[in-house]
Amino acid sequence: MTTTGDLRRRVTFQKQVTVTDDEGFSTQTWQDVTTVWAAFKEVTRGKEFEASAALQVENLLDITIRYRTDITPDMRIAYGLRVLHIIEMADKSGEHEYLWFRTREVIGGG
Repeated sequence: MTTTGDLRRRVTFQKQVTVTDDEGFSTQTWQDVTTVWAAFKEVTRGKEFEASAALQVENLLDITIRYRTDITPDMRIAYGLRVLHIIEMADKSGEHEYLWFRTREVIGGG
């Protein structure tokens, strides 16, 4: 059970946006939405796999934050230099107290 005291790490939720430059070219980028306190729980660490002929490592983490209505599953979470992709999110208790996320971090790919 998560308590407010467990929320000790600052994370930033980001959404993907399309930006058009002065010459009319569009690019995809990530824009900060909100920064909040979070609790982390490592689920798996260092699961290796090969993608595009490069060795990569996958970490799964569970993250919990206070309940909010402005977070969507298509966002990602930035924690320092780490990027965590949301796999699943839920209001597990159904009481709008906390939001739980299963996230995936991929390292490597060289």
